[in-house]
Amino acid sequence: MEKSGTSAVSPDLEGIEVFFVWVGPALAEELLTSYEIDYRKLRPKHADNLARDMSSNNWNFDGSPIRIDVNGNLLDGQHRLTAVKKS
Repeated sequence: MEKSGTSAVSPDLEGIEVFFVWVGPALAEELLTSYEIDYRKLRPKHADNLARDMSSNNWNFDGSPIRIDVNGNLLDGQHRLTAVKKS
């Protein structure tokens, strides 16, 4: 994944980096392939509802992050990423 824009690193949180990335269908698919540990079961209806909201431009940026661990594994965001692919 290519990082772009501003990033932030805290000296108090070693190894934690925050950055913004525009996610389209291809990157969403790439990130979803790294979801190996199933922390939450995918709820297709929830992903469909998010996709509908995204497609109708009824989507508000609220700062909720897509979380990825230091090994590149997706930890949080599978419903939003699935919705990006569908929308």
